[in-house]
Amino acid sequence: AEEELLARVEKSSTDGAAVCHHGRRLLEILRGQVQPLEVLQEDNLLEAYYSQGVGRQKTVAQVAEYMDLLAHKSPDMNILEIGAGTGATTLPVMQAIGGIDGSAPRFSSYTFTDTSSEHFEKARDKLKPWASVTKFHKLNIEEEPVSQGLEDEGYDVVIASNILHATHSMDSTMAHVRKLIKPGGKLVFVETTHDLLRTSMVLGTLPGWWMGQADGRQWSPNMSQQRWHDTLVQQGFSGIDTAVHDSEEARDRCFSMMISTATPVPIKTIPDQILIIEPDHPITEIQSLSHTVIECLRDMGSSASITTLDQTLKWDLSNMECIVMTEAVQPLLMDMNTSTFDAVKHVILNSAG
Repeated sequence: AEEELLARVEKSSTDGAAVCHHGRRLLEILRGQVQPLEVLQEDNLLEAYYSQGVGRQKTVAQVAEYMDLLAHKSPDMNILEIGAGTGATTLPVMQAIGGIDGSAPRFSSYTFTDTSSEHFEKARDKLKPWASVTKFHKLNIEEEPVSQGLEDEGYDVVIASNILHATHSMDSTMAHVRKLIKPGGKLVFVETTHDLLRTSMVLGTLPGWWMGQADGRQWSPNMSQQRWHDTLVQQGFSGIDTAVHDSEEARDRCFSMMISTATPVPIKTIPDQILIIEPDHPITEIQSLSHTVIECLRDMGSSASITTLDQTLKWDLSNMECIVMTEAVQPLLMDMNTSTFDAVKHVILNSAG
């Protein structure tokens, strides 16, 4: 009965075949008698697992569909793919965005990258119809990309399919990804956001599975969708704008196709005019603080003045930003009369900030 069950599982999917094949050799792997990568590479099982595993083709199709919509909107995009490998994601994407069977390509360039040039010749053959708009470039995303010959903020879209997690530091990796993308450009990526037992079973014996341990990814290199969002925000992205999954059932999900936007780097400026609003009867510490702030602002080229809240009604605040210190002595709303309320409204509604 057990052998019959295993035979059914093995024939059911690429994942099933990988689990069964790996499981039969697990004792040898744990004893160090055979390397796990050797086991998984037998009969091209690992390549099939990465390209045809449960949910993988669905998420690649989702990437291609999104790129089709994006190309309709912006047919002059410069696209870069990180860790393109054998082109399993590249080909469906390029078929979706044109340049084959007489159609014009709805993009300006597609830069195919990988950590080594091992797969470039096969990829060139696979992508031959797009030879005039395809570039090949070695890229290790764990290192600064501009120093590797790529353009700083030179790409409208960066695609990454199941590759970003395979790095030691997600903050460093995503900072490098951000350097590639123009402000307002898109990151389109696929990652495992929910570890299933079969995934850990197949890949958990590979050394690369544990490379994120020092980065807080203790049991796998993968991250939840929420952690991806937080990491993206910290590294100059909008977070997760949109996410679609390989299964409608949350418990069965493994892969997510996620989209994020590269946010412009904020330009910090000091306002030209600043008004410091003190209490009617400021204590010595408040007066000292106000004068210190004024000196600092003047050193930075700003004009700063001091007044009280009631006196602000006499000021034109349209081009002024206000620093309000009135509550340093007591809560403003505790005992507010009509004139004070009018002054508060004047500051809130009319000042520049």
